[in-house]
Amino acid sequence: MDPSDVRALNASIAEGYDAVPYEMSPPYQLDPDLVAGFAALYGSGRPIRDVLDLGCGSGLQLARAGEQAGGRLVGADLSAAAVALARSRCERFGARVDIRHADLLDLTPEALGQFDLIYNLGVIYVVPPEVRAHLLRLISQCLRPGGVAVISYFAGGVPMVRLGLYALLHAAADRHAPPARRLEQVRGMLERVSGDAKLASENPALSWVARQTANTKDDILFHEIFDRPHAEVLSASALHGALVERGVNFLNTVSWRPAEPPPTSRERALACDLLDLPIGGYRYGVFAAGKGGSFDPCSRAVLWRTGLRRAANGRREEGRAVFEHQARDAVATTSSPVTEALLDELVAGPRTWSDALPAALRRLGFSRSPDDPQLIQGVRTDLVTLWGYQLVEALAAPNRKG
Repeated sequence: MDPSDVRALNASIAEGYDAVPYEMSPPYQLDPDLVAGFAALYGSGRPIRDVLDLGCGSGLQLARAGEQAGGRLVGADLSAAAVALARSRCERFGARVDIRHADLLDLTPEALGQFDLIYNLGVIYVVPPEVRAHLLRLISQCLRPGGVAVISYFAGGVPMVRLGLYALLHAAADRHAPPARRLEQVRGMLERVSGDAKLASENPALSWVARQTANTKDDILFHEIFDRPHAEVLSASALHGALVERGVNFLNTVSWRPAEPPPTSRERALACDLLDLPIGGYRYGVFAAGKGGSFDPCSRAVLWRTGLRRAANGRREEGRAVFEHQARDAVATTSSPVTEALLDELVAGPRTWSDALPAALRRLGFSRSPDDPQLIQGVRTDLVTLWGYQLVEALAAPNRKG
């Protein structure tokens, strides 16, 4: 695409965000403390102080980051209305905040500087290829050694079906009409698609996606369809391939996986893509500058903590101890007395594996060595499973160098 055409498209996208305000709350798993812990599990990362948000929108993520990271908070967005909201939201952080109204193509590493954590959320999969390539170069050049980037994208089968539906809806709307009229046209087409009995019989996946889309709020519907003519379904492998040659490796996605991940960046990306292929969804990929190691929950660089507490009166179900996590409104059970004791240790405060496991064994009066392979494997599996379900959290140990 001609550079002038790309900039004109960016300007039209900005107009859409100015006309229809758009905010989505970021998941707590993207907070700097937890991102640093995620990276530490792979032998990567560094203490997080300076944070950059490329496509910061109204500043929700940057404001969350500012509560934990004590350094520079830099954001950039092409929407003047969003930037105004972001500046107001982050005003409390004072002189360390710098939020810029700019076309992302105009940003350079020299002007931005170096960062420990970079966010690129809701952007990379909806921009023209030229902008995507520029952003990936920018991310790799602005990350300090050991720095971490979080990049969101759609992956897998269902998003591909959704993308086809969005192309139809985009064509059904008169691009010259006011936003309210365009939404009316899109909802009319959605009603036709979701109510088509023949389509439901022949293509149930598309029919299901149409029904789900029909229940979407107007602001999300507007920005996912009208302002995103270049939207693409991406993959961990594609992002890995674009970044690995620049020294940035894929760690994993911020989502539960049924097994411990493979040891290399490429193998982890392929494993994620294989799991996403049948259904998929919205993913937050975590990338680190420098070579990430194998997944190691027993590393001294990782602190574990949990909000799981024993149920009232030590309640048990079918011989299994019951633990409750009030903040997550969730319950977990275990038949392992060592896992029970480990959770009792972790709820008292963040601990490394090498501190918590011996303390758990002492709590039980066990004489088994904390280096016993059979003991380690069972409790380690329980810990990783609970982490995957977001009932146990990993933090980076504060004595790491960076």
